[in-house]
Amino acid sequence: MDLQTEIAISRIQEKDAFAFWTMIEKNKEHIQTYFPKTLNQLYDLASTEEFVRSKIEEYETRKGVYFSLKKGGMMIGMVHVKNIDWIIPKGEIAYFIDKDHQGYGIISYAVSWLVNYCFTEMKLEKIYARVSPGNLGSKKTLIKNGFRQEGLLRKDYRDGKGNLTDTEYYGKVKES
Repeated sequence: MDLQTEIAISRIQEKDAFAFWTMIEKNKEHIQTYFPKTLNQLYDLASTEEFVRSKIEEYETRKGVYFSLKKGGMMIGMVHVKNIDWIIPKGEIAYFIDKDHQGYGIISYAVSWLVNYCFTEMKLEKIYARVSPGNLGSKKTLIKNGFRQEGLLRKDYRDGKGNLTDTEYYGKVKES
């Protein structure tokens, strides 16, 4: 699969709300552990439309930017940078993919694309990701893209079942 030609990456737009809702509904169990806050906001199409509008507003106010991943016109994932601190400047990345599209290198490609966007277009100096210790695929993706584990934050996150869990912190700094 030629990812550069088969995977379209574009900023999320209002017209993407239905496709986003459909993808989330299909993958609820798959992403519940790592994205419980997002899932709690998306309980029907109207709430998803509001969520998408809020992410567009985050872009307009320079707080974050959300990108859809599409293959053959169908939304199959999302990558984004959030929690931007313009004083450093740095931002947190997060991502997920439809369960049927895992294992093809799509997320690794999209994270590589997002890292480049963050450093060249946004002029960030550092990008970081917070990952559950059990999320081996996500850790592998980050390491493949040049991130280094910088620490362990103990009891830092509530997962989709309400359990207080540790979080591994990975970072990548812009090369001079």
